[in-house]
Amino acid sequence: MEESWISVFRSGEVYQAEIIKQKLEENGIHAVMINKHDSALPIGEAIVIVEASEKEKALKLIADHQE
Repeated sequence: MEESWISVFRSGEVYQAEIIKQKLEENGIHAVMINKHDSALPIGEAIVIVEASEKEKALKLIADHQE
């Protein structure tokens, strides 16, 4: 069965999403960052997604990181 993916973090800054992605991976959670920024304009967002089965663990790590 194919695992579904879910968004756990969004930011207007790519570097913030990259930090979260790295933090998740350091803790054994496979994470992917999707960069939806426009290449010509400074608008858009970066999204971090994880496998749905890792959602709760990922959200806790993100919350702990942001404190």
